[in-house]
Amino acid sequence: MFLKQLKQFDFYRKVAGDYQEQTVLGGILSGITFTVMFILFISESYCYFLAPYESSLIVEGYQASDRMRIDVNISLYHIPCQIVSAHYSNAGGLHFDAGTLRRVRITPKGELLWDREAQSITLKEQERKKSVSCGSCYGAELYAEQCCNTCDEVLEAYTKRKWSPPQQHLIEQCKRRLHLDDERPTKPEGCMIFGHLLMKRIPGNFHFTINQVGQMMMATGTLDIDGSHKVNHIQFTDPEYSPKLIDGPLDGYFSDRTYVTQYYLKVVPAILPYGARYYESSGHQNVVPGVHPPEISFSYDVDPITTQYSNPKSFSEYIVSLCALIGGWYAITLLISRILIK
Repeated sequence: MFLKQLKQFDFYRKVAGDYQEQTVLGGILSGITFTVMFILFISESYCYFLAPYESSLIVEGYQASDRMRIDVNISLYHIPCQIVSAHYSNAGGLHFDAGTLRRVRITPKGELLWDREAQSITLKEQERKKSVSCGSCYGAELYAEQCCNTCDEVLEAYTKRKWSPPQQHLIEQCKRRLHLDDERPTKPEGCMIFGHLLMKRIPGNFHFTINQVGQMMMATGTLDIDGSHKVNHIQFTDPEYSPKLIDGPLDGYFSDRTYVTQYYLKVVPAILPYGARYYESSGHQNVVPGVHPPEISFSYDVDPITTQYSNPKSFSEYIVSLCALIGGWYAITLLISRILIK
């Protein structure tokens, strides 16, 4: 009884095969129908999967554990690796030696140098770092647990304290440097510095200068030292995701026979629909005229407003649009067939 009532409720009543008639016009309409349906399916799928993201602006809260990665690659054409000093700091007042950056000797034309002499210097530097885990600043520490592993770092700490410089023969780090005088560069060469820095997501800067040995060599004219350089690559990424190599705003910038070059970068955080974070950046530079100790500095400002990208429509909206297009076209062709085929 229930099945009979259910049959009366059937909206999709089947027509017996004996009453169905196939026509040439019906075949033509069917071919057109399926072709148009296929085109509509491809078009709607293309618009959904390859449509540009919609953007919105949000203000994110900052946590002390938030970090961003800065990939750096810069060639200094007239500053030997032995006298380059690399540091970075942030708006929180922290100042560090950029020890994670690697150095490779190059010629003044940018060609790589890697010989036994370079290997010897590298091995000696590695042994020195292993022997000194955290050197003393001799009372001039600017913050707890500050390490001064080189003579320059001790002298820098005294300078920031506005104390008179200590006698270098009493400082262990300076005595070690006196023993390495034979490693000072005696011929023109440069240095390529590359690697990455993990910084807090707040404004900061990183810069490259020459140490006191370099300043002395520059004053005496022992070597031709200036700030000629090329920015090979600067990129801001999220350390939680594998960085994809994209062109930075300063990539390829070349500065010849300058001494002080200042770069300013504006960094805007962005979040993709699947949660990956990256940073959009823009930059410009300023060259300070005159003869000074070479310095290349990069100052960056992190925008507190984050750009969040999202898909223009959800997957359910995509299915609804697909059904509406295909179903609507099928209904139209069905109506046309009823009019034309009699």
